[in-house]
Amino acid sequence: MTQQQKIEMDYLVDDLTQDVAKLLMQDRQCDIAEALNIVYNSRTYSALENPETGLFYQSAVYLYDLLLEELKQKKTNHQRFSTQHQPREQKTCQGAHNASKTNKKK
Repeated sequence: MTQQQKIEMDYLVDDLTQDVAKLLMQDRQCDIAEALNIVYNSRTYSALENPETGLFYQSAVYLYDLLLEELKQKKTNHQRFSTQHQPREQKTCQGAHNASKTNKKK
């Protein structure tokens, strides 16, 4: 990639990032700081910065749809993880706590 191509890509990435953040602000009624935080910490943004993906040639709406899918997947995975793992941790902790009480009584 030439220096000129890098400059053009950086410009497109910055412009698209602003547009995607604006769409996020409108949909989620959040402020610019929160919207940019979500965008910058996404896999979508990482892919956008990678010249090999060519995502910087896509529209902001397309990138926003990718981001929404990513956020849905994260939420689903988080919920799945929480429901699968949290009860086990609680049982283990309660079980260990109860076992120590039982051992003290003996």
